[in-house]
Amino acid sequence: MNCFRIPLWLAAFGLSPVIVSVQAQVNWRQTDSVRIGQNLTRIEVSSTRRIRVIATGKDGQPLTSPDMSPEALKTWTASVQTELVSPKGMGYEFENTLEIQPARKGSDSVGYVITVADSTGNTRATFATASQTRALVVALSRAAYRLPLLRDEELAQTGGLPSDSGRAECDRVRDSVLDRVPPENWPNARASNREVFRFRPPFDAVVDVPITASMTVLPNGVLDSTSFRITGTADPHYERTARDFLLNMKWIPARVGDCPVVSRASLLLTRRQR
Repeated sequence: MNCFRIPLWLAAFGLSPVIVSVQAQVNWRQTDSVRIGQNLTRIEVSSTRRIRVIATGKDGQPLTSPDMSPEALKTWTASVQTELVSPKGMGYEFENTLEIQPARKGSDSVGYVITVADSTGNTRATFATASQTRALVVALSRAAYRLPLLRDEELAQTGGLPSDSGRAECDRVRDSVLDRVPPENWPNARASNREVFRFRPPFDAVVDVPITASMTVLPNGVLDSTSFRITGTADPHYERTARDFLLNMKWIPARVGDCPVVSRASLLLTRRQR
């Protein structure tokens, strides 16, 4: 009965016991920063394994986003990266916290407006070029994938996290292929499974004229189904068959050195003279 003495004593005087809860201090460490014009955007991860964005404008005033789930951020950044590789003019919003919308600045500059919101509804919008937008999305993706690998001891330390030099180099290689190599010259992805391609030859196939069906494979191995292209035939049945075949296969993106890069999944058919 000893454990009840203090509450009963307090109750005798009409008092209630006071329960004090102590909340653990959340520690934040910077993983990346991206400068867009006069604005600086910092990416931070916390000791509770969450991610946030701090956008600082030319006035020097920071705007801090609510913390975000790394798993949800992985899915969102993958969708945005698909848009950046094959632009469809679509906007992407993440939990009323981040928004990326296609935009045009002046008559020549085409890019995106990036908006960051805090928990009270304040926002900061910045115009970014496609390469600047990609740099921010990659930084967010890198933080989301790196966070589960960090030890609790690392997250509890102060100061920015050391640079992930391997990932940074792969980001540079990936961007170089994306920006400087025409899509028709992207390297070929490799199929990781074997499937039998059952098809009816195109009705308009010409002897020795190749029929090529292709689709973009992102560096993370995701197929961009909207990028499907076919040349050498106008047969709709064959087009559907080839598209379904590519989608049903598992593809390993091509690599430059140790770095996966944007590549092409392709199917080649050539009719030969008998």
